[in-house]
Amino acid sequence: MKTYLVGGAVRDQLLGREVRERDHVVVGASEQEMVKRGFTRVGHAFPVFLHPETGEEHALARKESKVAPGHTGFEFDASKGVDLVTDLKRRDLTVNAMAKDEDGKIIDPYGGRIDLERRVLRHVSDAFVEDPLRVLRVARFSAELRDFGFSVADDTLALMREIADAGELDHLPSERVFGELARVLETRWLDVFLSVLDRTGCLAPWFVECQQFTSADYAKLGTWQRDLPSGVARFAVLGALLGEDACQALVTRLGQPKQHSRAVSLVARHAQTVRRWRADDAESICDALVAFANLKPALVRDEMLQVIARVAEIDQAVLNARTQALGALRLSAQSKPTQGREYGRLLRAARIELVKTWFG
Repeated sequence: MKTYLVGGAVRDQLLGREVRERDHVVVGASEQEMVKRGFTRVGHAFPVFLHPETGEEHALARKESKVAPGHTGFEFDASKGVDLVTDLKRRDLTVNAMAKDEDGKIIDPYGGRIDLERRVLRHVSDAFVEDPLRVLRVARFSAELRDFGFSVADDTLALMREIADAGELDHLPSERVFGELARVLETRWLDVFLSVLDRTGCLAPWFVECQQFTSADYAKLGTWQRDLPSGVARFAVLGALLGEDACQALVTRLGQPKQHSRAVSLVARHAQTVRRWRADDAESICDALVAFANLKPALVRDEMLQVIARVAEIDQAVLNARTQALGALRLSAQSKPTQGREYGRLLRAARIELVKTWFG
């Protein structure tokens, strides 16, 4: 039984990048032997185990055969006879198909180290086309490794187009698609992720609304979201570009968490109104800023206002102050009506008058 560190951990160590996950491959062991050693099985489709002390994932070396469409349409052989080179061959990219043994030696049968030095994302084998999730993974790695200057090899881009043309992306579950997007949103390069999908005809069916984007739109997306504080804020920039209807369709399809979907939808609905910032839009501006003033929790509200300020090119402090002023405005005791609905109407009218003063 031999254990190897594999995949992204090896890649990131060689890049000098922080290692976030440590995955291992075990060669020459059976499931029963792993259990006897105190490992806990967690994999369903194939044998994956958690180390009894570190909790790190250890998978038995395996080979796979495509038997049905989609990301899960595989049969696996994890018998003791499967060697490390065979296991590494089933991986997506050469830079992810390296291993490190317990003595620190790098095992690199598919040229991952050369591609790492050349900053190229290249598929390991033509079996790349058998798993449609790899399309999103390549686009995600393009974003995650953008600061290191990586680009996708032309022949890998061609295989991504082949996957799209075959309709394989239709078979992905929404939670896996959103999982890849969520990791992209942790980076500063959402525009890179989407543009790679765009170049390969892979925006449909999951990001079909983004097919309307021009090079200018990608430039805006990149500029606006680059240093925002959270993934939700970066996604909200995308909503500002798409508009309310398209954003809602995208949010619904991806299964965006409910606690974030309202905030993103507000940005999509009101961004252009605030961006125009015209006196004859006073009513719409009032309704927009009041909606943000009422957004909970406060952290999300503040982040969405930061997005609006960025998109509308308005001073952040000014926008915050005006939003707070509208939210805090109340009618005086003397003018307060007895009917609740009438109070709401008069309060809105007073807020609109306040907005008009901002235009002189």
